[in-house]
Amino acid sequence: MSGWFSSDYRCKQCYFTFDKITKKDEKEEPQECPQCQQDSAERIMSIPNNLRHTYHDGCKRDESWQRLKKASKLEREMISKPEKDRQEYRNEISKLKKPK
Repeated sequence: MSGWFSSDYRCKQCYFTFDKITKKDEKEEPQECPQCQQDSAERIMSIPNNLRHTYHDGCKRDESWQRLKKASKLEREMISKPEKDRQEYRNEISKLKKPK
């Protein structure tokens, strides 16, 4: 499939974003939007997977990310607890957010 590329496009009319496989020489041309059928979709730049560490949201999944994720989960849980029970959560969150 040499000469074909997958590119991201956004319609200037309805702002719909979509992915389309096009030939290399056609990828910069306006494309038809599958939502509104107008030829007003322009190519938008996307970040290559290798720059995103192969994760869609761009976060590198290292130890510090795991700790922050756990701290965030504890913060959400803490909100539903009565004030008198929140100190244990605060202590654990504080430990997780400290840099190692």
